[in-house]
Amino acid sequence: MMVRVAAIQPVDMEGDDMKQLRGVVPILPATFSEDGRSIDHESLANTVVAAMDDGADAVALFGIVTEFYKLSDDERKAMIKTTVAASSGRVPVIVSVTRNSTELAVQDARLAEELGADCLMMFSPHFFPPSTAQLLDHIQAIAESVDIPLIIQYTPGVGGGKLEAEDIFSIQSRVRNEIYLKAEPVPNGPIISRLMELSGGSARIFIGNAGFHMIDAFQRGAVGVMPGSAVVKVYKTIYQSFMSGDLESAWRQYGAIMPLFLLINQSAEMLTAFEKRILKQRGIIRSDCCRKPCFTIDRQYWQTAMRHYQTIRETMDVGKDYDFFHR
Repeated sequence: MMVRVAAIQPVDMEGDDMKQLRGVVPILPATFSEDGRSIDHESLANTVVAAMDDGADAVALFGIVTEFYKLSDDERKAMIKTTVAASSGRVPVIVSVTRNSTELAVQDARLAEELGADCLMMFSPHFFPPSTAQLLDHIQAIAESVDIPLIIQYTPGVGGGKLEAEDIFSIQSRVRNEIYLKAEPVPNGPIISRLMELSGGSARIFIGNAGFHMIDAFQRGAVGVMPGSAVVKVYKTIYQSFMSGDLESAWRQYGAIMPLFLLINQSAEMLTAFEKRILKQRGIIRSDCCRKPCFTIDRQYWQTAMRHYQTIRETMDVGKDYDFFHR
């Protein structure tokens, strides 16, 4: 028997609502050359195109799976330019600000807006964890330096600083920008529910971490998910099933993908390596190189991952394979 939940109304595509972010927003990888010494911009552009073809509602740069901590300033700038050009205005481009200092974060924010970013995402200072007051000031400074929306990536296990739902809710009153949250505390359910309560249901919340617990998060009011880029279409299928009210299908599809992501998401470096290997297998990127030090996929891990991947392919459409490099 099919179980249905009340369908969430789609975004009104007229007026200001067309600017609101929701849905599936993949984090793009850093597509390195085979030797890891440079960025393969053709592969990066291919990843953007494939993500859009697979139903991405926006794309994001410099998340953890972008290996932002292994990139030079010049590489970041060039990657923003490539991503903005490849998106061709079809979907918003989100650029993450990851600096440990407020002064440099503000510089990066202004540069990203200048280069065409439609939205920023803020990863908390993480080398020296700030106090809650310092973190709130850091967020406010970034927001006030630009005119575009800001996503607060709250990942207390990795990014520094602690915020309560009340702190996050208070930020909107301090800035003029649209504010979103990428909720990644463990567990993430309580902060999502509390923010929805405080905001009267208007808080706009995404989750990450490979989409673990995404259906629970959607049920609490989250508007989207930020996974990697390898199987965007799978996440879009689950998202559409839930948003259309078909909870039974959403749970079944979610159950099909979780064994793979439970395997490959044992660490951020491991997830990044597998994401790139799958993208290469699909013909989207030329090399699956991760800059050293990095996780190395051994034969047994790959065989196990491909067994899970094949189960997903038998259950739903994972997106087409490409031949970008033999045209």
